[in-house]
Amino acid sequence: MTENTALEFVITPVNDNYDPSDDRWLDQVTGLLNDLQAEVGDVRKEVTPQDGKKGGFEAIILALGSAGAISAAVEMFKSWISRDKRRELEISIERDGKKETYRISSNRMDKDDIRFFMEKAINRGD
Repeated sequence: MTENTALEFVITPVNDNYDPSDDRWLDQVTGLLNDLQAEVGDVRKEVTPQDGKKGGFEAIILALGSAGAISAAVEMFKSWISRDKRRELEISIERDGKKETYRISSNRMDKDDIRFFMEKAINRGD
């Protein structure tokens, strides 16, 4: 993996206990966004409007290109999910018209698997 290669991962927080526009859920998603910005750096939020709903579908866009950034992101994901076992994250990457998604939950949160998925996506462009 080269230091200059950065791919955008789409991070979609999921929790079946909250409506996606519930302010309590939005606060949790904002907390994850802020933590990632502080620890990883190149992060932004995108909101896709949904018909008939306040706000919209929120996703966090995370640009990663180094092993250190991936490790920091994985630690943030683990920490965020461990605070509420009902939380999940979908990590997606699209390359050459193909979308790959990895889902993280409290039951499926192997750091090495997550890191492997993200590094594999980055290395595919080398």
